[in-house]
This record gives sequence, C-alpha cells and structure tokens, in this order.
Amino acid sequence: MPKKAQKPRIKRETGILILLMGHTGAGKSSFINTASNRPNTALVNESITSESVEIMHFTIPNPANPSERPIIFVETPGFNHIKVNDFEILRHISEWMSRSCKLDVRVGGIIYFHPINQSRISETNWLLNYLSSPEPVQHLLLTTTKWDGRLTEYEHRERELKHKAWKGLLDRGARTSQFRNDLSPESAWKVINMLLDLEPLELRILKRDLDKICAGNGNTAHNTKPRKGLFSKLFRLFGLVRFSGLVFDSSSC
Repeated sequence: MPKKAQKPRIKRETGILILLMGHTGAGKSSFINTASNRPNTALVNESITSESVEIMHFTIPNPANPSERPIIFVETPGFNHIKVNDFEILRHISEWMSRSCKLDVRVGGIIYFHPINQSRISETNWLLNYLSSPEPVQHLLLTTTKWDGRLTEYEHRERELKHKAWKGLLDRGARTSQFRNDLSPESAWKVINMLLDLEPLELRILKRDLDKICAGNGNTAHNTKPRKGLFSKLFRLFGLVRFSGLVFDSSSC
C-alpha cells in the first residue's frame, strides 16, 4: 500500500508563526477572517464547538509588505474543551509544532483573546502565567474582543484586568491590545503589527515552555479539569510569577 503523502513542514522561509489562543468563541476565527479580508477563511464559532481539538494554520500575506514573509496564524483549540483538559490542549500544540515545523521557524508571538463582555475570568486564563522564560511573555499580547457598545463598562473591566488578573504578566513584559472588529483588515493588523515590531522568537524557546507546563500531568486526556495537585506543582515551579489579585472561577476547580 503506498504511503500517504506528508504535508511539507513549515520552515523559516515559509512565514512567521503567530499563535492564537483563547476559549471557543473568544474571536480567534473572526480575527483571521478580518486580517485576511476574506470572511470564510476560518470557521467562526457558529460552525465549531468546544469539542474541536484540531489545530489549523492559515498563511496570510502582509498587506503592508507583500514581499516579506507571510504570517502563519495557528488557530489552537479552545481552552474550554468539554472532554480534554487544558494541559492536553497545550500538549497538542507542542506536538503540532514538532510534527509541522522545522527548528528554524520563527514565532512572532502569542495573541490571547479574552471577550471583554464576560464579567468573570475563568481559571484557564491564568495558565498563561506559567510561561516561565522571559521571551514568550514579552511576545504575548492579551487582547480583548467583543467590544459590543457598552464602552464605559468594558473600559472599566479592562482596567481591572490590567491591575489585577493580568498584572503579573504585564509586569514581566506582556502587553495588551484591543480588537474592536469593525470588519476592516486594519483593525486586525493594528494588533498583529505590535508583535511584528519585535524580533521574532525562536520556536524552541516557546516549545520548551509548553513542554514544561505539560510535564508531570500524567495521562489525563479524559479529564475535563486539571488536577489541583498539578496546579500546586506549577506554582512551585514558576513561583517567580505574581498571582496577587488574580480572579478566577472557583466553580471550575
């Protein structure tokens, strides 16, 4: 039986990776569609569910510099998966990197999407605090989405995020941005260019941090919630991170 043809692996010349993370429905697919100026590039949340675990990537040219390397958006599964816990999601991402990318690939950064119309921060949001190396944190954008008109309320909520839940990350070099989707590509590229202004990150550094996070979690692929013991271990491992003022949904523990 002939072997199935393998897809060519992504290499440095192919483009710059940007990882898109967040819960299902946070705005990852809408961001890709807006950046590409094509409404059907990625499936939006009406077409997917929190059961999806597939990692998709989309290569999109930079409209400001068409001759430069394109951007490769890596759309990751939502952290609110109903069958697979968050650490398994991160393991899927790490395995995708090993399978699909060569070692010389460069990463523009991570865009983590948070819907500003949600009044609470779920526990999985603070998984991002486990990025232990300084480089991935400095290439992290905490991006608010779903600005649907209640500006005064949402701006107050954004200030609270900056001063409480996200403070530890911001103190270590992460930045915030707003994706106020007006359906123009410029609204997405304004966010993307904040990462492209930085020197790209080596893939191995980000993958090393992801592997550290997943180490010791054991065979928990069928658990819907991470184990509290693992969180305690990660607190000790990455104790340099400030967690003061962090708000999370204790009902998810």
